[in-house]
Amino acid sequence: MIPLPMESSESTIDDLPESILLHILSFLPTTAAAPNWSNLWLSVPKLDFDFNQFLSCIPENTKPDARQLFTEFISRTLLHRPCHFPIEKFKLVFHYKDYESIRSYVNSWLRYVINSNATEVDLDFDIFSYGEDDEEDDESDDIYEPYRFHFF
Repeated sequence: MIPLPMESSESTIDDLPESILLHILSFLPTTAAAPNWSNLWLSVPKLDFDFNQFLSCIPENTKPDARQLFTEFISRTLLHRPCHFPIEKFKLVFHYKDYESIRSYVNSWLRYVINSNATEVDLDFDIFSYGEDDEEDDESDDIYEPYRFHFF
C-alpha cells in the first residue's frame, strides 16, 4: 500500500480575501510590490513611492539610472491603474538634481492624483542646487534644500 500525501493544513497569506490583502498592502511602500500580486497592487488605495526604498530594491548595476527607473516605475504604475479605483493617499519621496528633467512627469502624476480625488497628497522633494561653478561632478559646492508639501 502506497501512503497518500497528507493535505497541508497550513495557510498562506495568498489565501486571505482580496479586501484584506489590499488593506495589508496599503501599509507597505509601493516599491515593495511583489510580482505575484502585481494586479492587486494596481488596486491599492494608498500609493507610497519612496526613492530610498526603490534604491534598496534594484540591482547594484542599475543604480546609476535609478532616478530614471523610479520615474518610469511611477508612470507605469499609474498608467496601468484602473481609473475607477480611487486613491486615498499619494505619497512621493524623491531626490533629484535636475527638476526640469522630471517636471512634466511630476505634473502628470499630480494631475492624475487630483483627478482621482485623492484625499491626501504628501510630497517630499530633496532638491540639490549646484554650487557656483555649476559642475555636476563636483558635489562639494552643492546645496541641499528639502521641500516638503502635505495636502489634505
